[in-house]
Amino acid sequence: MEKIHLSQGAGGEEMNELVMKIIDKINIKSDWVLGGDSAHINIGSDNLFFTSDSYTVDPIFFNGGDIGKIAFCGTVNDILMSGGKPLGVSLSFVIEEGFEHLSKIIDSLKKESLKYNIPIVTGDTKVVEKGSLKGIIINTSGIGIGKPFNKEIVEGDSVIVSRNIGNHGVALLASRYDFETDIETDSKQLVEEVDSIRNYVKLAKDATRGGIAAVLNEISEKINIGMELIEEKIPIDKKVKKMCEILGVNIYELANEGTMIVIVSKDDEEKTLDELKKFNQTVSVMGTISKTEKNRVIIKTKIGRKVLRIPTGNIVPRIC
Repeated sequence: MEKIHLSQGAGGEEMNELVMKIIDKINIKSDWVLGGDSAHINIGSDNLFFTSDSYTVDPIFFNGGDIGKIAFCGTVNDILMSGGKPLGVSLSFVIEEGFEHLSKIIDSLKKESLKYNIPIVTGDTKVVEKGSLKGIIINTSGIGIGKPFNKEIVEGDSVIVSRNIGNHGVALLASRYDFETDIETDSKQLVEEVDSIRNYVKLAKDATRGGIAAVLNEISEKINIGMELIEEKIPIDKKVKKMCEILGVNIYELANEGTMIVIVSKDDEEKTLDELKKFNQTVSVMGTISKTEKNRVIIKTKIGRKVLRIPTGNIVPRIC
């Protein structure tokens, strides 16, 4: 394989290509179903779900959260997005010699674990020489049980975003570059949200690395169908939009850590909205599934149409 570049871990087209090369080289053959946020395998009347993710973020503390919070929430959400109910999480650290903030990060992890009684059950700790990494890297893996979301997606289905986008990315940028703002990360476990709409969901995906641009294009390619979005229906906080304009970043490519994309039938749209509004009033039906736009995501604006492309290159800010 070729030399690895930073852009290949940024959540866009290059990362997808690298992941596929790794899978092809390993030549995975098993009864596990791959390709989602979690792998799953049938164990009788249910499926077992398994996921893993590693986290490195700068800064490690930011408005409303820290690396420990996103490491726990991110893995729990990956189980939830696939249809599973989380049972337990593993926790592993690689820590730079001299690091002083481990206790605070563990407190954050513990708080998240207790919130929905999802225990941390195993893990590993390594300490490396000063200068060989920046602070700390966390890996969390998770298992869950349940039934995968696998209802057929058809033309006219509704594409719903669970809340306003871009808050996590902007919160990180603000902390990284010492901007004063009250914008906080959206990082949270989506346990209650998913449980409330479980019967309606055809597909769910949390919009992390690469933002909604990466996630919507990934979905479109995976299911071989297109999407038509309405620009004014994509919920964006005014302060977040202003900060993106100042910093020159594309809000559609900014990471989220507690925002999900959900596809449901038109008949289940209102019921889904009613449930998700209990958690965030900015939930929105931002578009529909379209056969005419196969493998493309189109945004309808007030003056025309534009293609929402999958991100390429280094996406700012890096979140995990």
